[in-house]
Amino acid sequence: MEIDKVNNRTNRHMGYKQMTFYFDYNGLKIGITKASITPIVYARQFNTNLNPYTTEGRNLKAQIAGKQERVRWRPTLYNPYEIFRIVGNNEKHKKIYNFEYVMNREYAFNRDKGKCVACKDFLNKDNIACHHKNSNLPLNQINKLPNLTSLCKSCHNLVHSDLDSDNKKITQLRKIFKNVV
Repeated sequence: MEIDKVNNRTNRHMGYKQMTFYFDYNGLKIGITKASITPIVYARQFNTNLNPYTTEGRNLKAQIAGKQERVRWRPTLYNPYEIFRIVGNNEKHKKIYNFEYVMNREYAFNRDKGKCVACKDFLNKDNIACHHKNSNLPLNQINKLPNLTSLCKSCHNLVHSDLDSDNKKITQLRKIFKNVV
């Protein structure tokens, strides 16, 4: 059979009339692609300094990509005991702190690039607090990603307190967050 009549890799086989072996599978003709019609792509030169395990290599990669460096360390934000503490142990807020909250706070951490949105400090598993912007939303919206934000514990406490803060972001967050839990 001519190679352009087989059903696999149609873009690769288009325009070639060479004969090839094929087999029939549920009405599809699966042919063998010949090496002679496969383009050769040579490897590019590799910079050995581009190493994710060194500071110089990470900076070089960020410079080449033209982007900020991604979060290198991502803590596990929950474990079975933590899930029970959040979901199963709090009758007052059981409706709000459900499994969807536990999962989406991980996404909020990634979206915020592992930093507190107020003070821009890096978060770790002992310092993270995931905050609901609006706790009056219905259950099907309250734990969605746009309603969650990552804060360090000290900024989270400032948002909930009435203490004056010189941090403009805390002041803005207090205005944004409505009737917080």
